[in-house]
Amino acid sequence: IMSDVSEEAEPPAWLPLGELLQGVATNDGGGPRIELELDGFGDVLVPGSRVSMILLNLVDNALKYHRREGPDRRVRITAGRAPRDLRPGEGAEEADWLLVTVADNGPGIDPALQGSVFEFSVRGDESESGSGLGLALSRDIVRQLGGEMWLESEPGRGTTASFTLPHLS
Repeated sequence: IMSDVSEEAEPPAWLPLGELLQGVATNDGGGPRIELELDGFGDVLVPGSRVSMILLNLVDNALKYHRREGPDRRVRITAGRAPRDLRPGEGAEEADWLLVTVADNGPGIDPALQGSVFEFSVRGDESESGSGLGLALSRDIVRQLGGEMWLESEPGRGTTASFTLPHLS
């Protein structure tokens, strides 16, 4: 007889956002290709493993597709206060929402594919290897944490992946 006893999930380790971002930026191994701007939000605590997974997926994509030549060669990661129009719900205070962006200067995503890149197994560009799971998983995690994720992309000018999170700590 099988029992229906489920183990409780271990609570997440809360880590400073700045520490996670610094770890992602220095884990590149290929030199200083990442530019980081924290805008005063480095000490905000976030669920470390979940946010780390999101960041690793977004930065991995950005590093895969960015161009190493030209004026804007670095992948740019920013974290700061989410503007009011990006915060869901009524009465949310400005300090209650974070906005994190990861931008590259790569080929961008075909406009016909932009609406479907968050679906499992859909890839925005077949020129690089990948499973097409990273963006779908990342968006699911962001939504589980109460936020939202989206992309802005223009062919030939790069892609910016953004997500909001409620100030959870």
